[in-house]
Amino acid sequence: MDNEHTAQSPPGSRFLRNVIWGWLGVALNLLLGIFLSPIIIRKLGVEQYGVWVLLFSLLDYIRLFDFGFRPAVVNASARYAAARDWESVSRTVVTALAYSALISAACLVAVITWRHRLLETANVSPPLHALALAVVVPVSLTVGARLATYPLTGVLEGLQRFDVLSRAYMGALFVRSVGSLSVLFAGFGLRAMAWVVLASQAGESIYTWYRLRQVCPQLAMSPSLITHSTLVELF
Repeated sequence: MDNEHTAQSPPGSRFLRNVIWGWLGVALNLLLGIFLSPIIIRKLGVEQYGVWVLLFSLLDYIRLFDFGFRPAVVNASARYAAARDWESVSRTVVTALAYSALISAACLVAVITWRHRLLETANVSPPLHALALAVVVPVSLTVGARLATYPLTGVLEGLQRFDVLSRAYMGALFVRSVGSLSVLFAGFGLRAMAWVVLASQAGESIYTWYRLRQVCPQLAMSPSLITHSTLVELF
């Protein structure tokens, strides 16, 4: 089992594996940023690329509503896992997931409801207004999915499984990059690229969930584990 292997691995070996995967993720991000961005700008044009960057920059503030829950999950899951208190780890993760999902849904409803005012505030030019409206939905869903799955990445970090997190990130980055280039070279535009990015985020979230269940099969994921006391503790 993956979790047994982790438990038996020497700390130095686990540390080295985490560092290697972390640096691989950084290297891939840098390489794709250097070579991919100029191609996307040429395919989309400066104005459409500007809308893309603007929307992601604005909507990324949704993640501020995490209010530090992810670091709290990292802290709590690390402490409870060290004590082999898997019931407390489960309560922490499930309660945090419930909070993150609720906040994410509320933010998505707010963004979609007031998306016209959002674009007016951002001073998006009228010729690009319709395109920006169409892109707001997949972009907000992408950012919302990241917020909703923060507890999953938090508990993996608490368990010191940075290698799993790096693999998930690198896989999603690769799919997003190849998918974006594919739709752009196929003649599609910003709308298609936005849905590709959303699909890659969904894939990363599913993979993270799957690997967490492998790494830590002791976790119980039941709504009955959501408790007010755990919510207060996380706050």
